[in-house]
Amino acid sequence: MNKMIKTKLPVALENCPIVGSVVEIWFTSDLFPQTVVGIVHNKLKGSYPKVEQLLQLPQNLVVADPNLKYRAHFRLVGKSFALQVGPNVLNISPIGVYPGWSKFMPEIEEVLDAIKDLGLVKEVKRLGIRYTNFFNGNHIFKKLNLNIQLNGDAIPYANTILRTELAINQFTATLQVSNNANRVDPGKPTQTGSVVDIDLFKMYTNTKLSAVLPDISVGHELEKEVFWGLLSDELKDELKPTF
Repeated sequence: MNKMIKTKLPVALENCPIVGSVVEIWFTSDLFPQTVVGIVHNKLKGSYPKVEQLLQLPQNLVVADPNLKYRAHFRLVGKSFALQVGPNVLNISPIGVYPGWSKFMPEIEEVLDAIKDLGLVKEVKRLGIRYTNFFNGNHIFKKLNLNIQLNGDAIPYANTILRTELAINQFTATLQVSNNANRVDPGKPTQTGSVVDIDLFKMYTNTKLSAVLPDISVGHELEKEVFWGLLSDELKDELKPTF
């Protein structure tokens, strides 16, 4: 799947299913790991005043475990967005209802512009753009342009989880679909429904932070094409798109 079939994409969905979105950068740094969060917070404390600790482990254990290399240690909380920061990772995500790309992307640009001269990021290793969509009900597979067969017959899709990877240009999209997922919102009853999760990423070698910024917009557009192309016309109409 080296190229997508171009289709008209909506600019907004009245019934937006997005329940989670994040843009994440993995990087190398010459700074001491203990200083990274302080440097970032000092630069952005006007917009992100609140600090929450996420990982409480001795630094020698973090360094020794490769599974923890790209784990965030702290969360910086602002009014509408949150940053998660670690010695080799930085991600940004909206708080609450998804505000739309027209508001999300300017915040990403502002954050990256603020930190690009701090000496924090030596080289970028990976860019990730992830969107999680939740739909009520367990009939999601019947509303997707996706068909799974067993011996030539469609499977019944009872408690089905699908995970696959799609190569798109220089990106890879990890697509996960489940029709038996729970959604938990504080103060609300647990909802059972379906999830379409797309984690699109690109790996880098010897790449500076400034060179990655254009790829964020490109990656977002590709992720959107994967999602919109996956939906049946019936489901698209249910979301009430604006073009």
